[in-house]
Amino acid sequence: MKTEELVYSLLDGLDPAKDEIPSVRTIREKLGKGSYGTISAALRNWKKSHAFAEAVRVDSEIELDEETLREFAETLSKIFGPIIRSRVDRVKREDEAEIARLATSLKQANLKLEEEINKREALEDELDKLRKELDEERLAKARVEGAFEAMTRSALLADDKAKS
Repeated sequence: MKTEELVYSLLDGLDPAKDEIPSVRTIREKLGKGSYGTISAALRNWKKSHAFAEAVRVDSEIELDEETLREFAETLSKIFGPIIRSRVDRVKREDEAEIARLATSLKQANLKLEEEINKREALEDELDKLRKELDEERLAKARVEGAFEAMTRSALLADDKAKS
């Protein structure tokens, strides 16, 4: 944001009923940047653009008819309309760029998430396969042990019969 815009923003945030217009030095201290010449010029321009409001605030008995108010509003619109539209367009472009950046980031995050989900599913499938193989190996081991035990008993019985 340009120094002039920062000065306008700061000054527009003042409460005219309570706050005094700060000095160039005070504005520079609040902004933390900007040359005194730039700040001074911005302050001068801001004061010029707010002169009517200042006059109305000082003399609260000023009464304006509807036609004068309409002309004043049209003049303000002609003067400040392009500035406001320009600022609104700039902010809109910045917002659209940020939305595009965030959409891209979200798309990348979704792709990464999908990739991680696929990896997890592959690992779960591999784990299921390994569990089945382990169960089959345990069953085969149990069968072999059972057969071995049966053979051992048969051999012992045969030995016992042979001895008797």
